[in-house]
Amino acid sequence: MNKISIKSLFPKEHKSIHIFIVTALILLAVGIFAPLFTANKYIFFSRTLSLYSMLLYFLAEKQYFFMLSMLGLGMLLPVVKLGAIAHVWHASFAGIEQAKKRMSFVSRFLSYFVLDVIFVGMLIYMILFQINARIEWQFGIYCYVISILIIFLMSLRMLLIRKRLFEKG
Repeated sequence: MNKISIKSLFPKEHKSIHIFIVTALILLAVGIFAPLFTANKYIFFSRTLSLYSMLLYFLAEKQYFFMLSMLGLGMLLPVVKLGAIAHVWHASFAGIEQAKKRMSFVSRFLSYFVLDVIFVGMLIYMILFQINARIEWQFGIYCYVISILIIFLMSLRMLLIRKRLFEKG
C-alpha cells in the first residue's frame, strides 16, 4: 500500500510551510531569550527584561501560577503548535482517510488554541499599563510577536489546506 503525506498532496505549499516553520521557530527562540523591553523610572532605575528572565523572576518569588502560565502559554504552546503543524505536514499516512482524520484533528487543535495570541495581547497590556515607568521596546518583543503571528497564519493556512483536502475526495 502506498504511503501518502500532506506535503506530497500539496507540493506548491511545501516550501512555504517549511520556511514558515523554521522562521517561526527561530524568531520564537530569539523572542524568548532576547530583551523585550527596558523600563526606565526616573534617572536611577532601569531594568531590561525578557520572557526568560521574567520566568526566572516568578520562580524565585515563588509565584508559581504566573510562572506556569508564562511557561505554558508563552513558551510551550507555540512550540507544540509548530510541532503539530510539522508532524501533520511531514508524516506518512496509510491512506487518504487517515490523512484526513489527522488533518482534521490537528486543524481543530490549532483553531481552538489561540491562547498564545491572547497571551501576547495580555503581555503587551500588562507592560504598557501596569508598569509606572517609561517603556522602551527592544527587538525581542518584535521577534516574539512576529513568530506568534506566523504560527497563527500557518494555523489558518492549515485550515484552508484541510478544506481543500476534503474537497479532493
